[in-house]
Order: sequence, then structure tokens, then C-alpha cells
Amino acid sequence: MRIAFAEAPAELAVRDTGSDPKIAARLFRALAADPTVLAVVAPVGAKEAEALAPLADQLRVPLLLLAHAVGVEGQFVVSVAESLLQEQARILVDHAIGTLRAKRLGVLYPNDESGRTLARLFRDAAQRRGASIVGAKGYTPGKPGFSIEIAEVERWTKDGQLDALMLADQTASAIALGAALRSAHPGLALLGTDAWNDPARIAERAADVEGVVFAEAGAGAPPSLQEEPGKAASATEARVFATAVHARQAIENGAATREEMLAELARRVAASKGSLANEPFAVRLLRVHHGKAEPLAATVAGP
Repeated sequence: MRIAFAEAPAELAVRDTGSDPKIAARLFRALAADPTVLAVVAPVGAKEAEALAPLADQLRVPLLLLAHAVGVEGQFVVSVAESLLQEQARILVDHAIGTLRAKRLGVLYPNDESGRTLARLFRDAAQRRGASIVGAKGYTPGKPGFSIEIAEVERWTKDGQLDALMLADQTASAIALGAALRSAHPGLALLGTDAWNDPARIAERAADVEGVVFAEAGAGAPPSLQEEPGKAASATEARVFATAVHARQAIENGAATREEMLAELARRVAASKGSLANEPFAVRLLRVHHGKAEPLAATVAGP
């Protein structure tokens, strides 16, 4: 967010919630008491989002929410969490069905808000394209081994019932899971998220992850947003940056009150077909080849 507001006339105030809903609520109330605060950008967790959403309506402060929280909404709540995840799911499904000719798909996901959301978006995109989901299984985030998941995939693959498998994990566990699955099922097409865009770990596990196709969600990010040279911004970094850019532009376009800010953000959401956090980014596919991630297809812009 600091990068998005660099050299902007508007001032950016940053507060740390410590992932605590009570602290988040207290900080939001304090910000709302300051008449110069026009909106709050909140890259927070689901519990914090649940605490903040009713306060946004009560205090009439626009809240740009980046949490994966089901059913959290309100008049002053602008939810931008799913746009880039939705685009990742869509482009991976398009690849599985259009390129791999897959008709039967499976999903493994960490049993947290992000994993469940991405799994749902992938399932919905697959079903819209006429593919069937033969299985979906959640697992404890950060677990050290995946024997149970490998056994479940073995059951799905019997009699040719699984054509491709989506690993809906946006954490460092994704590559370890992919390597374990590739060892057990070398011919199975594996799909992943931008968590795979880790050059060092791909090089380290090169033989174990050859051919995995994953979505890069931060294509087009400015170099200053990239933590490592050659590594695109993560989906979370892209969403935070792009959302902050929209907030800055809304102010530069003349929004001087909270109501004007909300109206301008609503107009931008409508203009971008609900995908406020996509721009100025795009999603593209990469494939692991000889220990490196190589572009697989042309960059695909948001819907």
C-alpha cells in the first residue's frame, strides 16, 4: 500500500491489527473518528472481516475488504477478495479442459478460508465448462506429510476416473504436496496457484515437479512490488496493491467525502465487472520445465 500511495497527495495511515478481531475493531473505530479518513483498505483474515463489516455500516466508513469471508457484506463494504483467485481458477480450468482435454477433475486444498474459497471457485468454473469434479478433499494447513491425500487421489484415479488435479494451496506446502503426488502418480496432470512461483524451490525439486502448470497472479506488477527478481507478486500482494491504487485514484478523481469515496469505488467495481483488484494485473500460466518456470500461454487479462 505504501508503494501505491508513493508521492500521492493523500496520506496513508497504516495500523497493525495483529490478526486480532478486537484490536481490528478498536483501530477501525479510531480511524472512523478521524474525519480526514475517507476509506479503510483491510487485507485481514475472515474473523477480522466479520468484526469490521458491521462497523463499516454503523460508522459509514467505506471498507475495502480483501478477506475470504463468506457472507460478510454491507452497504459500506466493498469486497475485492475473490477477483484474482477467480481468474486463477478460470484460466486453470480453461487449460485443463481446452488444452489437456480433461473431463474429470479433482481438488486438494488446505482447510482454511483461502483454500476453501479457491477450491469452490475452481469447482464452479469447472462445472460451468461441463467438467465433473470426481473428488475434493481438505487437509490441515501446514501438515508435514500427505499420505492420506495421496491415498485419496489413488482412489480417484482408479479406472481412469481422474484426468487432472488442482492443488488449491497458496502456501509453501503446495510444492511439497505436488512433489509427493508426482512421485506417486507420475502421469497425473497437476495444476497449481501462484504459490508455485518460487524459483529456488522449483529448482531444488526439479525432477519431482516437472510439468506442473500453475497460474501466476501478479503479472504486470511494478518491480518495486516484487520481493525477488524474476518472481511476480503474489495474489495477495497484487490485490492489496491494486486495491490501494483504486483508492488513491478515487481521491485524485475528486472524492472528498466518505459517501463520494463509496460511490466512486462502486463505479469502479461496476466498470471492472466486479474484479476491482485485478487491474493493473493479469493472470498467466507457467509450466515447470527442467527446474524453471516457463510461460505456457499468452497472458490472460481479468474478465
